[in-house]
Amino acid sequence: MATGIIHFDVTQGCKAELLNSAILDLGLPLEPVVQAFRYLGIGHIVPTQGKEIKGKIFGATLDFIYESCPLGESATLNDLLLHMRQAQLHPISSALIQKTLELLGKSLQKSCGQDGMAIQLRGELLVYIFCHVVTFCVLIQVANPLEVSCSRLPLSWPPLLLPHAFSDVDVRGWSLALVEGLPSYEQEWPAPWAEPVALALLKSVVSHFGPRGESLLLQSGTGVTQDHSELAMWARALWCEPTMIATRAILGPSAEAKVLPLIQAQCLLGQRVDTQDLIRRVTNMGARMILTGQVMEQGAYPQTHLSLLASHGDAEKIITALLVTGEAPEVLTSFVEQHGLLHRTVSIPFGRGQKLQQCGVVEWLLGDKILRAEPVLADLAAIVATTGYAQEVVRGDVLAAWKKWRE
Repeated sequence: MATGIIHFDVTQGCKAELLNSAILDLGLPLEPVVQAFRYLGIGHIVPTQGKEIKGKIFGATLDFIYESCPLGESATLNDLLLHMRQAQLHPISSALIQKTLELLGKSLQKSCGQDGMAIQLRGELLVYIFCHVVTFCVLIQVANPLEVSCSRLPLSWPPLLLPHAFSDVDVRGWSLALVEGLPSYEQEWPAPWAEPVALALLKSVVSHFGPRGESLLLQSGTGVTQDHSELAMWARALWCEPTMIATRAILGPSAEAKVLPLIQAQCLLGQRVDTQDLIRRVTNMGARMILTGQVMEQGAYPQTHLSLLASHGDAEKIITALLVTGEAPEVLTSFVEQHGLLHRTVSIPFGRGQKLQQCGVVEWLLGDKILRAEPVLADLAAIVATTGYAQEVVRGDVLAAWKKWRE
């Protein structure tokens, strides 16, 4: 049963082996991947998992051992797709593999103007693509998460983006075509980068890019790798328990990634603006958490400062309303994280002997910390009725019992 979220924190790099290493480090088994390779008839490619320490980073590493390229000197993405369809893989794994290969083909076609699925690629690159795509999709299917999310994607253009440098494809154009429509930011070398295979994998399964949103961290896994310049890179996968899920990612060839980051907008309104009317307008457009206040600059009249939160899809029309209807000279925007408290009810023993009762206590949690506890009102009222004590006295005794019970 799907119960958790897998969130990829790729702010320190986005490579296919990083993603697979990080998700393996969560404790997922490698055996289903080995079995999938047997079904594909390429069992002489052996995935291996190890542990490596890079400074303070401790995480999994993943490599594939093979004596020679089993796919020949060159092949196409279509060849990989046909080879995959001949194997009896799990339907979800097959759908994700197909979608990823097709994403790679479409973006390659956009970057070079040819049929991306039919372009001859070097054998070593095909092995890299096939091994990591199959591994990732099988692991996602085995994990069966309720949802997969990811941080914004870092973009940079180092001289070596994939193993076995090649000059027959435009890697920069390939990456840009894949990242279209996804929240990203560009960094200069030697900052982290995102490669095409990793981008295609994330775009195949991720339903939310940007801030993590509301979740409770359960477990963390880290993947580590090094490129040819000895620069250590890592990515982190997180198991999260959701507090509220609006949508679920559809795992299949036709699913498209949904981009729903949360955006904060702030501005100073014009002096003649009807603030209440403007608030009604932007509320109807999807704005929430609208706050206003008076600010004053030296030598100027007081102005109204407005702040609000909006989804990525609503942000453009709301910003337009602030600039036009609100007569704001400028609107400042930023990505924000939204944190929420989980709550659960526990039952604790209260009283002694024949007067022993059970009282429910609601606990509010942030991560693994209990921030607040409060007795259930109905149980509290029942204890007050049977004991005759004041409600505040009973409440204090219940919380004292809960604290002792927790210790």
